[in-house]
Amino acid sequence: MLSPFVTVPISLQYLGANLYGAWAAALSLTAVAVFADLGIGAGLMTKLAKVMAVNDIARAKRLVSTAYIALSAAVAICLSMLWLSSVFLDWALIVGGASSAGNTQVESLTLLTLTGFMLNIVASLIIRIQYGMQQVGRSNIWQGAASLVGIAAVLAAAQIDLGSDIFIAIASFAPVCVAALNTVLFFAGKSGRSISPRVNQFSLADLKDLAGIGGRFLLITVLMTISLATDNWVVAQTTSLAEVANFAVPARIFAMIAVVISILTTPLWPLNAGALQSGDTAWVTATTRKMTVVTSLSVAGLAGIGVLIGTEAITWWLSDAISPSKTLLCGLALMVFVQAVVAPMFMVQNGGGVLGPQTIGYILYLAVVPVKWFVATNLGAAWIPFAGAVLYCLFVWPAALIGYRKTLARASKDALKQLVETK
Repeated sequence: MLSPFVTVPISLQYLGANLYGAWAAALSLTAVAVFADLGIGAGLMTKLAKVMAVNDIARAKRLVSTAYIALSAAVAICLSMLWLSSVFLDWALIVGGASSAGNTQVESLTLLTLTGFMLNIVASLIIRIQYGMQQVGRSNIWQGAASLVGIAAVLAAAQIDLGSDIFIAIASFAPVCVAALNTVLFFAGKSGRSISPRVNQFSLADLKDLAGIGGRFLLITVLMTISLATDNWVVAQTTSLAEVANFAVPARIFAMIAVVISILTTPLWPLNAGALQSGDTAWVTATTRKMTVVTSLSVAGLAGIGVLIGTEAITWWLSDAISPSKTLLCGLALMVFVQAVVAPMFMVQNGGGVLGPQTIGYILYLAVVPVKWFVATNLGAAWIPFAGAVLYCLFVWPAALIGYRKTLARASKDALKQLVETK
């Protein structure tokens, strides 16, 4: 959460408003690259939590091996296509800058950013595995270490001054290196050695199983990223790259508050999977209620502080380079709050593999993209988060509640069926 306080002003000062805006727009383009994951990471965490609950080590090893082999192949294909595309696609123009004929810096930083993102798809698979094995604390320590390394890398890159391309490469690849080290040490250790991936453990049946549930997670992820993670790109297309920096920096600050949502709720995903597998719906219900209150109040408090002191703090922090409006800060605060309210209910559905309602909700929520474009063009970029929050309550909240109730009903029915069969 704290790393952007160090990296954003350094990056903004080193790259300048235009290149930093292009970088922010390039990062938002990762929305179109989420297909490279194939939903396998999310599917693996759900399946792994269930098989470890019954101590099926052999199945766990096959699932882990299959996931790594499938993702590595997919990412290799995507990287090849990405760099070949630079021959006939003008990436500088795509992110909202001038044509790459006179702006090769924007094109190269875009390709480097997307390359780092794709490599991290495979490298960060270890996070899903550690969560699935209930090693949340260990995983979070490594993610914190990745942020510290990222801070050090950005500081060093700016100090050495090897150019914008090297700066972006270091910032993009530092987390990949830390995740790779985490992977090596985990599978070399006692807890991970028994499920370490092997080529001969690849299973076509398990791939179909992962692809089945993973495909549904993939669709949801694509829908979410298109509707939630493309704001910087919308601003770039409707205004200018310099204006992207004015929007992206405050949005980055409030994205840190969204990290709190992830920290509090993501560990519930594998826990819910295990509890639902054993029919313990009472625990799931009680925990979801408590975590809804905790998550909502935590995010509301942090977002409120951000609104109260955000403008002054950012102005001081960046030496008057950016001075965001209170309107933008209020909109960003409202957006993270409406997401926090229903996040614990989505973790129940993810754990139970009941994905239909939220899929429909996010399909309907795609309407937010043209709405945001219209709002940015006619009212200004500061009103984009308000449009997102209103439509989120209209389409996604009902889907969260319906899916939550459906998941509990299915788990209760399965538990009753198993009890009858046992008797």
